[in-house]
Amino acid sequence: MDRSADTIQTIVIYRGKLELASEFNSGALQGSDVTDNPVIRDMDGCAILRGESLSGLIRQELIRLAGYGCRDFTHPGTIVPCSCAVCSLMGHSRIPPDSADTGSLQYYSSRLKVSGGRFHNEAARIRHGVAIDRKFAVAAAHKKFDFEALMPGATAIFAIEIENPSEDETALIERLFTGMKYGFLSLGGKKGAGLGAFILKECKKRSFDMGARDGVIAYLSKDFQEASEAHVPAPDDKRESFIEVVCAESEKRFFHDFRLIIPLDLWFPELVLFHDPLEASLVGSDHASIRDKEGNPFLPPSTIRGVLRSRAEQILRTLNPASACDSAHDAFSCAAKLEARKKKEEQKGIDYEPPWEKLEDGTLLCMGCRLFGSAFLGSRLLFQTGAYNRDKNHDEVLQHFVAIDRFTGGAKEGAKYDALPLYNVLFSDCKIIIKDFSLWQIGLLALVMKDVMQSDIRMGFGTRKGYGQAVGIFQRDKTILLSTSRTICSCRIGDLYNKDTGVDTTVKMFLEKAVQEFRDMVQKYKGTEYENV
Repeated sequence: MDRSADTIQTIVIYRGKLELASEFNSGALQGSDVTDNPVIRDMDGCAILRGESLSGLIRQELIRLAGYGCRDFTHPGTIVPCSCAVCSLMGHSRIPPDSADTGSLQYYSSRLKVSGGRFHNEAARIRHGVAIDRKFAVAAAHKKFDFEALMPGATAIFAIEIENPSEDETALIERLFTGMKYGFLSLGGKKGAGLGAFILKECKKRSFDMGARDGVIAYLSKDFQEASEAHVPAPDDKRESFIEVVCAESEKRFFHDFRLIIPLDLWFPELVLFHDPLEASLVGSDHASIRDKEGNPFLPPSTIRGVLRSRAEQILRTLNPASACDSAHDAFSCAAKLEARKKKEEQKGIDYEPPWEKLEDGTLLCMGCRLFGSAFLGSRLLFQTGAYNRDKNHDEVLQHFVAIDRFTGGAKEGAKYDALPLYNVLFSDCKIIIKDFSLWQIGLLALVMKDVMQSDIRMGFGTRKGYGQAVGIFQRDKTILLSTSRTICSCRIGDLYNKDTGVDTTVKMFLEKAVQEFRDMVQKYKGTEYENV
């Protein structure tokens, strides 16, 4: 099709509202006097959802839904002609059909335009964080940072405008909305630490006939009074469909187009504290837990992520010391070694970018970094916090401490401090999202979650003082969601249990196969190729 001869006949506009399900940070690219990483704001000081952030997310997800046929994905970093469904919609390059010069490319702009807007009902706060030494499971030295984050509950309006869309293109966009509605996607920065989760609360659609005067006037005035609800396909909630997908894909070792959401309740039966310096200064204590905008205790997703990564890497090092890098020393982490190689190549005048295939196959990244991510590869795991369950038995207990002089054995003078921990707290509907995963990664995650279920993991501040014992609970009435490029299906956790045999036989066999695949992988893993860099 000769795009130069196109005329705009129809414009379809989708207008929706997003609601943040977790903290959100879309950095302003420079620090401020208040924080290292503030939220980007407009001239009036209101936090905004940038259209380009949403546009990048949309393109990435459409490539997945279209089956990863885009050459920008299969040949990253190279200029190759592509006219796949996604490039045709969001801009692409192609060789002119009457040109014998295959090196000349023509570029066409996107027919899909995305616009964001201001956040409403927003509440922002400075979040303090510290990197976790994954080898010793304690706070790493000199690794404190902070950033500004919008708290969950803020809403923003967005619009997607498409020129001359085909039926297949609108169907593709509406399949995207299903992923947005059920929480498969995240926006902004620090997604690996659980930020940026959102859900689509509402979405309306209107088509404007640009060949008619009334249609042009309605489009120019942005008249949405005659808009209808956009069609958002619902997941297939039949247990048989869920099991069928698992069976059909059970022979795979790499699930590149899969998204899996697993709901989990986290119960802290004893004392627990997720320290926030700002909250501590407000209540007049040395240590106090972070709160959300309603004043309720808040479990940061980064806390869940850091603890689970630490346990995963402990498992890896126990089975094979070479399978997890040493993040305690900057010189020995996978990211540091890749940076060293990059600088070495740049000194030779070579612009070095790690090949994607080598990042995936373990040549350049250890097994821990391939699951939880590094500076060169995004995390396969995302975490979302749950809702605080208010209960009359939940309480705060002010505790006083004094440091011990290790020479005299007595109390150290001037070293008294206190803490305001929580007691008997439940966070329901926490979520673990795993995407584009390999079979062995499911096996490693299963072993980590076994420790969580057996209350063998502690989270937050003061774990050496007995704080933070966590108990994972899978509620049988909660729903697991599974998304592929072809379908989305759901299944109640209770439906995966058999009253006679326990876990469904198909699911049990799949998990056993995943664990065995992990054991085989970790035993034969020889380490990365740059151990001597």
